Amino acid sequence: MSALKQFNLVSVPSSSRKFKRQCVACRGYFSKEQLVKIVKVAPSPLLPLEPLVHLNPSSAIFGRSLYCCNTSACLHKLLSKQGKFLKQRLKITTLPTPLLFQLEQLLSKAASVESPLN
Repeated sequence: MSALKQFNLVSVPSSSRKFKRQCVACRGYFSKEQLVKIVKVAPSPLLPLEPLVHLNPSSAIFGRSLYCCNTSACLHKLLSKQGKFLKQRLKITTLPTPLLFQLEQLLSKAASVESPLN
């Protein structure tokens, strides 16, 4: 009996693999399309003081990133206590104002979708 069959390690074609990402707030695993990606780009030589942080829905920017559910509970956890959780995860000292604005817009949109209309 081969080692692959013995341990049930039969190879799976790469086209059928679906990698899951983990939400940093709720620790749940989801597909990439269901999550919001926040990326920290390394500082450039021209602006070495603070790294750039982007909300990256298209996944076109590479760098240290984290994923978060697009639910109001998870987004609220990222923004609570002046973004302390987010700052610790991205290893930065301050959150850029445009990022905070975008996250607050996502939070309000998620909250309006989740709450039923009376």
